[in-house]
Amino acid sequence: MLKPVALVFLLFVSITIKAQTCWQKTVMNESVFVIQEKYDIVNDTMCVIVIKEDGLDCETLSKIRNMKQVEQDNSIEILIAKGFRVEIYRKKEIFN
Repeated sequence: MLKPVALVFLLFVSITIKAQTCWQKTVMNESVFVIQEKYDIVNDTMCVIVIKEDGLDCETLSKIRNMKQVEQDNSIEILIAKGFRVEIYRKKEIFN
């Protein structure tokens, strides 16, 4: 009896994990992906974010996040050139 219950639970967990996305809800009531966090001011963090739009997938954005700084900057410029919304906000302004 324990094995079927455990199997159903593991199946549910795996489906739930796959259903989650990289997009985060914000106080702007839009989904965003944080590409960079820059610690410019004491106790304040600036975030470079991309707003969720068609044509952006989590895998590509995660690759950009894991790049070196120079490569990230080039990739962000490419996203902007393609017409995607890339913006900079204070972290506390978008994630309350």
